[in-house]
Amino acid sequence: MYGSYVLLVTMPNSKFKFLTHLFLSLLLGAILTGCASTKSRIVKFEETSFDKIPGWEDDNHSWALDAFKNSCKKILAAKADNSISKLTKIGGSVSDWQPPCIEASLMPSCSDDEAQAFFERWFTPYKTTDDENNPHGTLTGYYQIELQGSRKPGGKYKYPVYKKPPNLADIKGSDAINQAAINGGALSGKGLEIAWVDNRARLYFMHIQGSGVVKLNDGSEMVLGFDGHNGYKFKGIRDALNERNLKLHSANAMMDWLHKNPKDCRAIIDQDPSFVFFRKQEAAAAVGGQGVPLKPERSIAVDCGLYPYGAPVWVESKLPQNELYQGKEYKRLFIAQDTGGAIRGAVRGDVFFGRGMLAEKVAGGFKVPTKFYILLPKTVKVPASYTAG
Repeated sequence: MYGSYVLLVTMPNSKFKFLTHLFLSLLLGAILTGCASTKSRIVKFEETSFDKIPGWEDDNHSWALDAFKNSCKKILAAKADNSISKLTKIGGSVSDWQPPCIEASLMPSCSDDEAQAFFERWFTPYKTTDDENNPHGTLTGYYQIELQGSRKPGGKYKYPVYKKPPNLADIKGSDAINQAAINGGALSGKGLEIAWVDNRARLYFMHIQGSGVVKLNDGSEMVLGFDGHNGYKFKGIRDALNERNLKLHSANAMMDWLHKNPKDCRAIIDQDPSFVFFRKQEAAAAVGGQGVPLKPERSIAVDCGLYPYGAPVWVESKLPQNELYQGKEYKRLFIAQDTGGAIRGAVRGDVFFGRGMLAEKVAGGFKVPTKFYILLPKTVKVPASYTAG
């Protein structure tokens, strides 16, 4: 679906801008270390107006509306008196969201101006800050990784992709199911293999991303989604790399080195006890935590303990400061449709960049400061502050 994907970046005073170079900034710290913020997960809300949001009128709002329609399919299927989220008390009830979703579903196509008017008609924007009234946070990126594989083991296809064991709840967190044990064959021969791939390093990074596509040797593809975890906290591999004095500052460089050094690769990966299980999914697109297909650069992962899925999120950020981008602005409307273990805090987002090598390289080096504005239905009562439960 994203094979011809090209990163689009909205620059000041322009509707469309093609980014023809790749980001050169450091790999996001969360992927390497697995460390989420140690600050309290508190968000403070300050009501504002759309005319005070920098760059609001310059965005392609129709693209955000298309992503919002995906969320609406879930919202319209829910009971009206239910809370919009089971994970946060922010966002009101489903009944607050269904009227705008009904109107959105009746807009099969529209202009950017019409989409902008839609969001302004139904939503109130809130500037968000953390518990210290700090509006500054971090924006990173992720993607749908591609691997080469086979439905059967043999030759170079020797690294299994596992579905979750039927007794996962009983053995979760035990030594019998940590990364080292599984890589050592603890699950082999139990009928849990759904594919075999040719690159252990890329397989490990699929665990980090939580989804991927296996391009099979028979010419077909197998789309994989997250289907469980072994119960261990993600540790990351920075310490293991540092012990070998390796200076690998991008995901691609790391995967390349690990693949070319298979013995070290196994030893390094085994130091991270976490392990992810996958399932085959029918949808060609990556599916986020809300259970809807993700749209490149319009779907964003947020802290779902603070914000409800489906909420529009305005991001005010800048590209890396270097000779290529010179800190150019990156401002656009996203829809909260996913989350992640390292995505914690009031001003913390992870942009979905799609599928393909360009998306992979961009996401692997994307880490920039940001500000957030969250849009909530006008009928929703929003507190001055909220603490994640």
